[in-house]
Amino acid sequence: MFNEWKNAHLPNIFPQNIKKSIHYDVKVRP
Repeated sequence: MFNEWKNAHLPNIFPQNIKKSIHYDVKVRP
């Protein structure tokens, strides 16, 4: 059941979070 929720919602949530995380990593660890 949780896997179904993950598969439904993570694709919508992740692209933005990944972009923020990568940007943050680049700033913190140049």
